Amino acid sequence: MGKKRTTYSWSRLEHYAICGESYRRRYIEKDYRPAGPAAVVGTAVHESIDQNMRYKQVHGDTLDVDTCIDIAHQKAAGEIKAERMHLSKEQKGEYAQIVETVLNDARRLAALHCKELAPLINPQRIEHHWIISIKGVPWRVQGYIDLQEWPLPNRKAGRIRDTKTKAATPPKGSVDKSDQLTIYSLWSYINDGEIPEVSMDSLVKTKKEKIDVQTGTRTIEQLNCAKNRMIAAVKGVEAGLFLPASRDHWKCSDKYCPYYRECKYTKGWR
Repeated sequence: MGKKRTTYSWSRLEHYAICGESYRRRYIEKDYRPAGPAAVVGTAVHESIDQNMRYKQVHGDTLDVDTCIDIAHQKAAGEIKAERMHLSKEQKGEYAQIVETVLNDARRLAALHCKELAPLINPQRIEHHWIISIKGVPWRVQGYIDLQEWPLPNRKAGRIRDTKTKAATPPKGSVDKSDQLTIYSLWSYINDGEIPEVSMDSLVKTKKEKIDVQTGTRTIEQLNCAKNRMIAAVKGVEAGLFLPASRDHWKCSDKYCPYYRECKYTKGWR
């Protein structure tokens, strides 16, 4: 029997690409910390969408809006109660207001998706586990696709959708820059025999919530670039190279990084 391959998580490799030091603290040192309020909203809305799409997959119709709202509310409230929400020093003084905002954002974005986007989606795969093996490489990468629709007639692969909650509308062309959607496309190309269309569905937390949908696809050359990025990330992890994020990266702040206050790379700016 051959040696078992090491399996890497794609979401963890994405984390590594943003900040190797944060990756080291979380996954090497096992120093797990909660994410910020925006992540709690995203988790809650994701739970609502997941349950709604699973219901539609079986029954052919969506859940009612009130049920979707309640799912998101209960998930967000549970995350907060379990203290799985990181707050900066400034945010801690506004705890009650932030909790109210998180719960309200979770409810309104879950309702928005249920009313406007869910009826248009024909789900085939939901939270689908995938594995990519590269010839000649002694490891593999795994992850989960949020949602893939059934293929249209004369197509082998259905559209892959990735839903995000956002504070502002993403710039045009953001769908074409998503490494996540490129990796999903690579898996679908290997598995289904065709490069799929991809969709970035952004639920935007403006005063009046709105949906921004951007669609695109990938080329073979872009899929090969994704493989190269994947290989480079794994090599860096295995070599123990944990480069910190650039100081001007938006995640390198007390508001977005739970390790910021203790990080040896940010001490001079605190």
